[in-house]
Amino acid sequence: MSRNTVNRVRLDLHLHTSYSADSSISPKQLCKWVTSQELLDGIAITDHDTLKGYYQTINLLQHQSEFLVIPGIEILLREGHMIVLGVHEEPRKPLLSIHDLNDYAKEQGGIIVIPHPYRPDGLGERAETCPADAVEVLNPRATGSDNWRAKLLAEARGLCKVAGSDAHRGENLGGAYTELESDKEVESVLKAIRAAKSKVYSSR
Repeated sequence: MSRNTVNRVRLDLHLHTSYSADSSISPKQLCKWVTSQELLDGIAITDHDTLKGYYQTINLLQHQSEFLVIPGIEILLREGHMIVLGVHEEPRKPLLSIHDLNDYAKEQGGIIVIPHPYRPDGLGERAETCPADAVEVLNPRATGSDNWRAKLLAEARGLCKVAGSDAHRGENLGGAYTELESDKEVESVLKAIRAAKSKVYSSR
């Protein structure tokens, strides 16, 4: 009797390299961590307003084809921070509003994640109505109360719950991660997030 096997991946969906001005994690350091850790199947690199850290990292990791690296970008809008995953080109013009970011995500075929909505740099109440595919419900740099409110928000909106370390220092990499029913491919991961098939964990 045959059984259908469900593939699962564990991913840190929010971290920064030194291409974000407030991060000290060089792409080389990130690659060293990738090759030494055994917990995760992949990461999303979500530098502030740039994809340079993503491209530098995948060039260095070209022989580690079994490890998934998802392109992403964290944008500071007038309303607060938002993340787009699955994009391969940087915005051609500054993204100032949620509307601008939504257009960019659609053009690139990416998905929108609301990170740390209740931190001071998050969207706050705007997270209740803005276009999004997922809410970051576990971020080690947010308070337990803020993460709990984010979880309630995701449930109220029926959006995927995701987690990421939001690492800016090497020792924080992999501190929180998302488990998805997905193949180890970018498009499969994006599809799983859209379908809200996830679990979140802290590794600390």
